[in-house]
Amino acid sequence: MARRNPKPQGRCIFCGNTGLTKEHIWPAWLSEYLDKDSPRHLYGTGYKSADIQFTEGIKYRTGTIHSRKLRIVCKSCNSGWMSRLQEKAKPILLPLVKGENFGFALSQAEAKLLAMWATMFTMVVEFADPKTVAITPDERKQFHVSQETKEHWSIWIGRGPIRDDEKPWNFMHYGWRLTQEPPISETMPGDCNAQSSTFIVGEIFFLAYSSTIPILTFDANDIGSAAGIRPLWPVPSPIFDFGIRRLDGYDIHDLSRIFILKMDPEYPEPFGWLGRPKS
Repeated sequence: MARRNPKPQGRCIFCGNTGLTKEHIWPAWLSEYLDKDSPRHLYGTGYKSADIQFTEGIKYRTGTIHSRKLRIVCKSCNSGWMSRLQEKAKPILLPLVKGENFGFALSQAEAKLLAMWATMFTMVVEFADPKTVAITPDERKQFHVSQETKEHWSIWIGRGPIRDDEKPWNFMHYGWRLTQEPPISETMPGDCNAQSSTFIVGEIFFLAYSSTIPILTFDANDIGSAAGIRPLWPVPSPIFDFGIRRLDGYDIHDLSRIFILKMDPEYPEPFGWLGRPKS
């Protein structure tokens, strides 16, 4: 007997086709550099209007991000353009993951390629908690075609701790709803339209922010110089020296919340580089 009301087939988040495959969030060639003992990864949602802002809070996911699998990408995308982008980024990314090449300059082409890789990773990993998805289907479709990071993205790169016990987590993603309209009630009014993602693999640290709503303004260079990280996208000009200081767990906590603080001034203050006494 045929099943009644069969569940519709899932569609690829990039191209919209069916035939999804279940894959680990992190590519296999990076998995050995992840902290497999990290007990959690974090997600959060919040809301900001012209008059009010509030934070719904952080969700702690048990288990390691290394173990998570998602069925959101089709075989054609996964083994096609996504695989090609991984292979192009690998020669630049892997030495940094291993803690090498931090004293050298990145070319503009290399910076652009790392930004593209971080964009693709962010687009995928936010689906680990669908409530926090902020990147639009149209934007993912455009990225599928062009593999170009758009101008409303900002991405920074840094050097993370060496020891796994100094890393508070491998990944934190935050979805936010930005609007000029006053809220009807203190509930999440619709989908997120801004996101910040902080992730660490090996010794490399990424911070990615994107929003199509121009409410939040900031200077990428100011954030980078204060925190000891470097803007990666928009690609800096001229070519920049990649000799940057090593972040610790306090820095990582603070950076993961830097945009929350900009959107919600009443959010608990960080305890790292923004308020740490000078030694």
